[in-house]
Amino acid sequence: MIYQFINLIKAIASCLVANSHFDGIWPISALATGGSLGNCLFFAASGFLLGSIKQDFIPWYLKKLVRIYPAIWIITTISLFFRNNLSLGGLLGEYFFSSHYWFLQALIVLYIPFYFVMRGKLKEKLPFVIAGVSVLYFICYFAFKDIHAWSIESAGRFKWIFYFIVFLIGGGYSLRIKNHQKIPERRVSVCITLLAVVAFYGFKFVLDRKPALMPLQFLEQAFLGVFVYYLIPFLLNIEPGLKKVSKKKWWKAVTFMSSITLEVFLVMDYVIDYVEVCKFPLSLMSAVVGIVIGAWILHLIQTPISNWLTKVVQK
Repeated sequence: MIYQFINLIKAIASCLVANSHFDGIWPISALATGGSLGNCLFFAASGFLLGSIKQDFIPWYLKKLVRIYPAIWIITTISLFFRNNLSLGGLLGEYFFSSHYWFLQALIVLYIPFYFVMRGKLKEKLPFVIAGVSVLYFICYFAFKDIHAWSIESAGRFKWIFYFIVFLIGGGYSLRIKNHQKIPERRVSVCITLLAVVAFYGFKFVLDRKPALMPLQFLEQAFLGVFVYYLIPFLLNIEPGLKKVSKKKWWKAVTFMSSITLEVFLVMDYVIDYVEVCKFPLSLMSAVVGIVIGAWILHLIQTPISNWLTKVVQK
């Protein structure tokens, strides 16, 4: 079954993540926001789509990898013409472990525990699994992070723990729909979703002005977790309306952006590096057009390769 809300949140995720990298483009850098929200949407959508697993691990995992790696190899190869002094180790890291893209590294690794949770008996105790991962989150947060400076979204693998929770939330809702279980009703879910977004931005505003509260920065990801947990049922409740809207011509723009979400994430930094030297609003228009066209071209090149590799690994 094709869910139109998945197309919607993937399209929004690509726009939010790209916008969060526009701090050198917007005249007010604070407008370059939404990256964390976009990441949550991306991981939640991925979890929902993969919630019902029927294949054995090896063919299932290889199928996920061949969707990712051709695009990585293509964009990395193209980028070599524009970079200097890249070491052999750095090059191998980019080709084989996507070291330039943390979210792809996270997916490549997190697919593994996600499979064994959602394929086995642990899926029947998913709330306890999420609680266990949350305990791991706080152990790492207090033991290894510099909680007196903004660090929960910094480089490193700590944030993988949080996004794995989001991954599981998406997968959990997929199971609930499959098992015809009750989900939060629309009014409650939309109200809590909006409150979570307000709390997220409100508390970030407070943290910027009251650094003494920085040890509580984990609340930012807690708000994002609540945001995702209640956004999905809201969208599931309005799915019939989205299916009607999806017949409109303008909805093709949504499905198009949804189809190139991965490619948008891959090309955006290279495009931004070249256009941010322009003056606003030319820089903004150039960035948007360049990212969309670049992502579309990459999608056209990598899709047949991924499709062929998928057939190979499924034999």
